[in-house]
Amino acid sequence: MSETTLADDARRLAAIARAKRESETDSQEQRRLQAQIDKLSVELTKLGAALEIHRRLGEIGAPVHNLPDLGSAPRDLRDQINRTGRPTWRHINARVIRLERVNSELAAADTQAWASWADGQISNLATTLIPMLGFDRRNTEARVLTLQKSAGKPPSLAAIDEFQALWRRVRDDLAEIESAGANAVLNRFVQGRIRLSDITDEELELLRADETLRDQLYLSLS
Repeated sequence: MSETTLADDARRLAAIARAKRESETDSQEQRRLQAQIDKLSVELTKLGAALEIHRRLGEIGAPVHNLPDLGSAPRDLRDQINRTGRPTWRHINARVIRLERVNSELAAADTQAWASWADGQISNLATTLIPMLGFDRRNTEARVLTLQKSAGKPPSLAAIDEFQALWRRVRDDLAEIESAGANAVLNRFVQGRIRLSDITDEELELLRADETLRDQLYLSLS
């Protein structure tokens, strides 16, 4: 075998090895790219769910912040693809990191807005009337506790709907007690007067909570 033949064989083997390395490098690049695309898909799904919650919080009156710019990142990615073709895994990874930060900040802000709104709703309930509920007192106390726990957790669409339904239940139960109780207390007045010692703190709170009576209540000495 001549030296020329050996040199040609060596060059062919070198070319084959180089092509194999390039193929392996490209396969590795594709695997990394696919892994980042999968992560991007997961974060986009999270963002879609978070935006639904954000919109729902805005609808119920929670003090949500304005959304960040969510259109620039997709535009940048499209421009990158148009300029260079297939993006690198590092380029997609940068988008994943940015989207993770957006999702985290949006979740934190909306959780804070939810807690503020839900706590305000609970404070609007006439909970001082609960002792007058009798046998249903414990059930109502449990419902209020459930509302408080819900206010302390990150919101979801289901949690928001459940909170509103339970809040209305408690509100209506207390409103019935407030209406019936106030009339019962008023029936014990004689010529518009009653001794302070003859009325309990809960009954006094009933009268004070009634907007139609609030401006008619006076404390006097005789």
